[in-house]
Amino acid sequence: MVDRGRQTDKIVFKYKALPRWDNKGNSVKVKKPVIEVTFRKFSESKDENNREVRVLALIDSGADISFIPLEIAQTLRLDVDQSETKILTIAGIASVYQTKVHVEIPRKGKLPIDIGMIHADVMPHESGEHAPDYIILGRKDFFEKFEVTINETAQTIILRDIHKD
Repeated sequence: MVDRGRQTDKIVFKYKALPRWDNKGNSVKVKKPVIEVTFRKFSESKDENNREVRVLALIDSGADISFIPLEIAQTLRLDVDQSETKILTIAGIASVYQTKVHVEIPRKGKLPIDIGMIHADVMPHESGEHAPDYIILGRKDFFEKFEVTINETAQTIILRDIHKD
């Protein structure tokens, strides 16, 4: 990771326990490969025209692109292309909108890791009652900037910067 002139070989994140629903509708905790990210409309610092949202992001090597809920796009006042695009998901064909959003990975006591602008699909409806408490970071843009290792046995995510300045 390039950290404003300092070189770090890798950054490691531990899985986090997140709620999911069992077949009886009960909430149970399951550890997943998620990291905290910060979204903004622009790369500049947060202000009244450049709101900031921190959310958990599931690192999903099976997703072609990142997904964010409509509520986050509206909160950030993102420019959303509302001409519906059809995508194929595991649940079948779905309609989505498209946008771009600036992403950073915050770190305690250190400078954040700037991911930059990424493409994201926006679900064109509000999230339901049992919507997940995270967004999805897919391969496009995010996996192109890092060598990503998801180690299920160790329950860790390792990011190595492959971005060439």
